[in-house]
Amino acid sequence: MVDPQNPGAVDEIVNLGEFWDVSVLSKHKEAIISVNERVGRHFATAYSSLLMAKMVREEEKSYRSEAFCCSRFNNLTGDLFRKVFGEKLMWGGGQPKDRHLFASAITPNGIVHHLTTVLDEVEFLYMVEGEPGSGKELIFTELAGYAYRSGLKVDVYHCAFDPAQVDLVVLPERRVAVINLFPELAFEPASLPNLKMCEKFDTNACLDAGKLNDYAEELAWAREIYDRCLDRALRHIKKAKQVHDEMERYYVEAMDFDGVEAKRREILARILAYAQ
Repeated sequence: MVDPQNPGAVDEIVNLGEFWDVSVLSKHKEAIISVNERVGRHFATAYSSLLMAKMVREEEKSYRSEAFCCSRFNNLTGDLFRKVFGEKLMWGGGQPKDRHLFASAITPNGIVHHLTTVLDEVEFLYMVEGEPGSGKELIFTELAGYAYRSGLKVDVYHCAFDPAQVDLVVLPERRVAVINLFPELAFEPASLPNLKMCEKFDTNACLDAGKLNDYAEELAWAREIYDRCLDRALRHIKKAKQVHDEMERYYVEAMDFDGVEAKRREILARILAYAQ
Protein backbone atom coordinates (compact mmCIF):
# COMPACT_ATOMS: atom_id res chain seq x y z
CA MET A 1 0.00 0.00 0.00
CA VAL A 2 1.25 3.48 -0.88
CA ASP A 3 0.12 6.61 0.91
CA PRO A 4 0.07 9.92 -0.98
CA GLN A 5 3.18 12.01 -0.27
CA ASN A 6 1.53 15.31 -1.18
CA PRO A 7 -2.23 14.76 -0.71
CA GLY A 8 -4.39 17.03 -2.79
CA ALA A 9 -1.50 19.09 -4.15
CA VAL A 10 0.00 16.28 -6.22
CA ASP A 11 -1.41 12.93 -5.12
CA GLU A 12 -5.01 11.89 -4.73
CA ILE A 13 -6.85 8.92 -3.27
CA VAL A 14 -9.71 7.48 -5.31
CA ASN A 15 -12.17 5.88 -2.90
CA LEU A 16 -14.18 3.19 -4.65
CA GLY A 17 -15.73 2.33 -1.29
CA GLU A 18 -18.32 5.03 -1.93
CA PHE A 19 -19.81 2.78 -4.62
CA TRP A 20 -20.68 -0.23 -2.48
CA ASP A 21 -23.89 -0.83 -0.56
CA VAL A 22 -23.00 -1.36 3.09
CA SER A 23 -26.41 -2.88 3.85
CA VAL A 24 -25.74 -5.67 1.34
CA LEU A 25 -22.22 -6.34 2.63
CA SER A 26 -23.35 -6.42 6.26
CA LYS A 27 -25.51 -9.46 5.47
CA HIS A 28 -22.32 -11.39 4.66
CA LYS A 29 -20.22 -9.97 7.50
CA GLU A 30 -19.27 -13.31 9.07
CA ALA A 31 -18.45 -14.93 5.72
CA ILE A 32 -16.29 -11.98 4.64
CA ILE A 33 -14.38 -12.00 7.93
CA SER A 34 -13.83 -15.77 7.65
CA VAL A 35 -12.56 -15.51 4.08
CA ASN A 36 -10.23 -12.65 5.02
CA GLU A 37 -8.76 -14.75 7.81
CA ARG A 38 -8.13 -17.64 5.41
CA VAL A 39 -6.47 -15.29 2.90
CA GLY A 40 -4.28 -13.91 5.70
CA ARG A 41 -3.27 -17.41 6.76
CA HIS A 42 -2.20 -18.36 3.23
CA PHE A 43 -0.18 -15.17 2.84
CA ALA A 44 1.48 -15.69 6.24
CA THR A 45 2.54 -19.18 5.16
CA ALA A 46 3.78 -17.85 1.81
CA TYR A 47 5.84 -15.13 3.48
CA SER A 48 7.38 -17.52 6.01
CA SER A 49 8.27 -19.87 3.14
CA LEU A 50 9.93 -17.02 1.25
CA LEU A 51 11.85 -16.08 4.40
CA MET A 52 13.09 -19.66 4.75
CA ALA A 53 14.06 -19.64 1.07
CA LYS A 54 16.04 -16.43 1.59
CA MET A 55 17.83 -17.86 4.64
CA VAL A 56 18.91 -20.99 2.82
CA ARG A 57 19.91 -18.89 -0.23
CA GLU A 58 22.24 -16.86 2.03
CA GLU A 59 23.73 -20.11 3.30
CA GLU A 60 24.25 -21.24 -0.29
CA LYS A 61 26.05 -17.97 -1.10
CA SER A 62 28.31 -18.33 1.92
CA TYR A 63 29.78 -21.60 0.61
CA ARG A 64 30.58 -20.05 -2.75
CA SER A 65 32.10 -16.97 -1.14
CA GLU A 66 34.99 -19.18 -0.01
CA ALA A 67 35.64 -20.16 -3.62
CA PHE A 68 35.31 -16.62 -4.98
CA CYS A 69 38.31 -15.24 -6.90
CA CYS A 70 38.48 -11.42 -6.86
CA SER A 71 40.98 -11.11 -9.71
CA ARG A 72 38.80 -13.17 -12.08
CA PHE A 73 35.74 -11.17 -11.04
CA ASN A 74 37.50 -7.83 -11.61
CA ASN A 75 38.62 -8.92 -15.08
CA LEU A 76 35.10 -10.06 -16.00
CA THR A 77 33.52 -6.90 -14.61
CA GLY A 78 36.05 -4.70 -16.37
CA ASP A 79 35.30 -6.39 -19.69
CA LEU A 80 31.55 -5.92 -19.19
CA PHE A 81 31.89 -2.26 -18.14
CA ARG A 82 34.04 -1.44 -21.17
CA LYS A 83 31.40 -2.92 -23.47
CA VAL A 84 28.57 -1.05 -21.75
CA PHE A 85 30.28 2.32 -21.24
CA GLY A 86 33.09 2.29 -23.81
CA GLU A 87 36.84 2.52 -23.35
CA LYS A 88 36.85 6.18 -22.30
CA LEU A 89 36.18 6.80 -18.62
CA MET A 90 33.11 8.97 -18.02
CA TRP A 91 32.44 10.74 -14.75
CA GLY A 92 30.26 13.56 -13.52
CA GLY A 93 28.77 14.81 -16.78
CA GLY A 94 25.14 15.11 -17.85
CA GLN A 95 22.08 15.22 -15.63
CA PRO A 96 21.88 11.83 -13.89
CA LYS A 97 18.54 10.40 -12.93
CA ASP A 98 17.68 6.99 -11.54
CA ARG A 99 14.36 5.20 -11.25
CA HIS A 100 13.88 2.15 -9.04
CA LEU A 101 11.25 -0.32 -10.24
CA PHE A 102 10.26 -3.97 -10.52
CA ALA A 103 10.05 -5.87 -13.81
CA SER A 104 8.92 -9.16 -12.26
CA ALA A 105 6.82 -10.40 -9.37
CA ILE A 106 5.99 -13.54 -7.39
CA THR A 107 2.33 -14.05 -8.21
CA PRO A 108 -0.49 -16.64 -8.10
CA ASN A 109 0.57 -17.49 -11.67
CA GLY A 110 4.17 -18.09 -10.64
CA ILE A 111 7.06 -15.72 -11.36
CA VAL A 112 5.73 -13.26 -13.92
CA HIS A 113 7.74 -10.63 -15.77
CA HIS A 114 7.16 -7.92 -18.37
CA LEU A 115 10.65 -7.85 -19.82
CA THR A 116 9.43 -7.73 -23.41
CA THR A 117 7.81 -4.38 -22.64
CA VAL A 118 10.58 -3.09 -20.38
CA LEU A 119 13.29 -3.92 -22.94
CA ASP A 120 11.29 -2.98 -26.03
CA GLU A 121 13.72 -0.21 -27.10
CA VAL A 122 16.93 -2.01 -26.10
CA GLU A 123 19.43 -2.69 -28.88
CA PHE A 124 22.38 -4.05 -26.86
CA LEU A 125 21.71 -6.67 -24.20
CA TYR A 126 24.27 -8.20 -21.84
CA MET A 127 23.11 -11.23 -19.87
CA VAL A 128 24.89 -12.21 -16.67
CA GLU A 129 24.46 -15.78 -15.49
CA GLY A 130 25.98 -17.63 -12.58
CA GLU A 131 25.12 -19.35 -9.33
CA PRO A 132 24.16 -17.33 -6.23
CA GLY A 133 27.30 -16.08 -4.55
CA SER A 134 29.39 -16.17 -7.74
CA GLY A 135 29.65 -12.37 -7.77
CA LYS A 136 26.87 -11.47 -10.16
CA GLU A 137 24.89 -9.77 -7.37
CA LEU A 138 27.70 -7.19 -7.05
CA ILE A 139 27.83 -6.42 -10.75
CA PHE A 140 24.36 -4.87 -11.00
CA THR A 141 24.70 -2.61 -7.97
CA GLU A 142 28.10 -1.36 -9.11
CA LEU A 143 26.96 -0.90 -12.69
CA ALA A 144 23.89 1.15 -11.68
CA GLY A 145 26.01 3.34 -9.40
CA TYR A 146 28.68 3.88 -12.06
CA ALA A 147 26.07 4.82 -14.69
CA TYR A 148 24.48 7.36 -12.35
CA ARG A 149 27.82 8.94 -11.42
CA SER A 150 28.62 9.13 -15.12
CA GLY A 151 25.62 11.39 -15.63
CA LEU A 152 23.29 8.89 -17.30
CA LYS A 153 19.63 8.14 -16.82
CA VAL A 154 19.36 4.72 -15.18
CA ASP A 155 16.38 2.41 -14.72
CA VAL A 156 17.17 0.04 -11.85
CA TYR A 157 14.93 -3.03 -11.57
CA HIS A 158 15.02 -4.83 -8.24
CA CYS A 159 14.61 -8.51 -7.50
CA ALA A 160 11.08 -9.54 -6.48
CA PHE A 161 12.47 -12.23 -4.18
CA ASP A 162 15.09 -9.99 -2.52
CA PRO A 163 14.40 -6.29 -3.19
CA ALA A 164 17.85 -5.31 -1.89
CA GLN A 165 19.27 -7.07 -4.95
CA VAL A 166 19.21 -5.64 -8.49
CA ASP A 167 18.30 -7.92 -11.39
CA LEU A 168 18.25 -5.54 -14.32
CA VAL A 169 19.86 -2.21 -15.25
CA VAL A 170 18.61 -0.31 -18.30
CA LEU A 171 20.36 2.73 -19.79
CA PRO A 172 17.57 4.12 -22.01
CA GLU A 173 19.71 6.87 -23.60
CA ARG A 174 22.16 4.25 -24.84
CA ARG A 175 19.54 1.56 -25.52
CA VAL A 176 21.66 -0.80 -23.40
CA ALA A 177 20.55 -3.26 -20.71
CA VAL A 178 22.30 -5.72 -18.41
CA ILE A 179 20.11 -8.50 -17.02
CA ASN A 180 20.50 -11.23 -14.43
CA LEU A 181 19.67 -14.62 -15.91
CA PHE A 182 18.35 -16.92 -13.18
CA PRO A 183 16.70 -20.35 -13.64
CA GLU A 184 13.16 -19.25 -12.75
CA LEU A 185 13.18 -16.48 -15.37
CA ALA A 186 11.51 -17.67 -18.56
CA PHE A 187 12.85 -15.08 -20.99
CA GLU A 188 13.97 -15.27 -24.60
CA PRO A 189 16.02 -12.34 -25.98
CA ALA A 190 14.69 -13.19 -29.44
CA SER A 191 11.37 -11.69 -28.32
CA LEU A 192 12.89 -8.17 -28.31
CA PRO A 193 12.04 -6.41 -31.60
CA ASN A 194 14.94 -3.94 -31.71
CA LEU A 195 17.75 -6.12 -30.40
CA LYS A 196 20.96 -5.89 -32.44
CA MET A 197 23.46 -7.61 -30.15
CA CYS A 198 23.26 -10.03 -27.23
CA GLU A 199 26.19 -11.35 -25.19
CA LYS A 200 26.50 -13.56 -22.09
CA PHE A 201 28.85 -13.26 -19.13
CA ASP A 202 29.20 -16.22 -16.76
CA THR A 203 30.32 -15.36 -13.22
CA ASN A 204 30.77 -19.05 -12.40
CA ALA A 205 34.16 -18.52 -14.02
CA CYS A 206 35.04 -16.48 -10.91
CA LEU A 207 34.74 -19.56 -8.67
CA ASP A 208 37.43 -22.09 -7.74
CA ALA A 209 35.94 -25.48 -8.70
CA GLY A 210 38.24 -27.33 -6.30
CA LYS A 211 37.02 -25.41 -3.27
CA LEU A 212 33.39 -25.83 -4.37
CA ASN A 213 33.80 -29.61 -4.31
CA ASP A 214 34.35 -29.42 -0.56
CA TYR A 215 30.77 -28.17 -0.18
CA ALA A 216 29.05 -30.16 -2.92
CA GLU A 217 26.66 -31.89 -0.51
CA GLU A 218 25.77 -28.68 1.34
CA LEU A 219 25.18 -26.80 -1.92
CA ALA A 220 22.91 -29.54 -3.27
CA TRP A 221 20.92 -29.54 -0.02
CA ALA A 222 20.57 -25.76 -0.01
CA ARG A 223 19.33 -25.72 -3.60
CA GLU A 224 16.77 -28.45 -2.88
CA ILE A 225 15.41 -26.64 0.20
CA TYR A 226 15.31 -23.32 -1.66
CA ASP A 227 13.31 -24.84 -4.53
CA ARG A 228 10.88 -26.50 -2.11
CA CYS A 229 10.36 -23.31 -0.09
CA LEU A 230 9.78 -21.21 -3.21
CA ASP A 231 7.34 -23.79 -4.58
CA ARG A 232 5.46 -23.82 -1.26
CA ALA A 233 5.26 -20.02 -1.25
CA LEU A 234 3.89 -19.96 -4.80
CA ARG A 235 1.27 -22.59 -3.95
CA HIS A 236 0.00 -20.60 -0.97
CA ILE A 237 -0.06 -17.34 -2.91
CA LYS A 238 -2.18 -19.12 -5.51
CA LYS A 239 -4.49 -20.47 -2.77
CA ALA A 240 -4.80 -16.96 -1.29
CA LYS A 241 -5.95 -15.70 -4.69
CA GLN A 242 -8.48 -18.52 -5.03
CA VAL A 243 -9.93 -17.82 -1.58
CA HIS A 244 -9.96 -14.07 -2.25
CA ASP A 245 -11.98 -14.75 -5.40
CA GLU A 246 -14.64 -16.30 -3.17
CA MET A 247 -14.95 -13.00 -1.29
CA GLU A 248 -15.31 -10.97 -4.46
CA ARG A 249 -18.73 -12.43 -5.17
CA TYR A 250 -20.08 -10.69 -2.06
CA TYR A 251 -18.75 -7.35 -3.31
CA VAL A 252 -20.00 -7.88 -6.85
CA GLU A 253 -23.51 -8.11 -5.43
CA ALA A 254 -23.03 -4.87 -3.48
CA MET A 255 -21.24 -2.68 -6.06
CA ASP A 256 -22.66 0.18 -8.10
CA PHE A 257 -20.67 -0.52 -11.28
CA ASP A 258 -22.32 2.35 -13.18
CA GLY A 259 -20.94 4.70 -10.53
CA VAL A 260 -17.49 3.13 -10.84
CA GLU A 261 -17.58 3.55 -14.63
CA ALA A 262 -18.60 7.20 -14.28
CA LYS A 263 -15.69 7.78 -11.90
CA ARG A 264 -13.32 6.05 -14.37
CA ARG A 265 -14.42 8.35 -17.20
CA GLU A 266 -14.04 11.38 -14.96
CA ILE A 267 -10.47 10.45 -13.96
CA LEU A 268 -9.53 9.59 -17.56
CA ALA A 269 -10.77 12.99 -18.75
CA ARG A 270 -8.65 14.72 -16.11
CA ILE A 271 -5.55 12.70 -17.05
CA LEU A 272 -5.97 13.56 -20.75
CA ALA A 273 -6.42 17.23 -19.83
CA TYR A 274 -3.14 17.15 -17.87
CA ALA A 275 -1.41 15.51 -20.84
CA GLN A 276 -2.52 18.32 -23.15
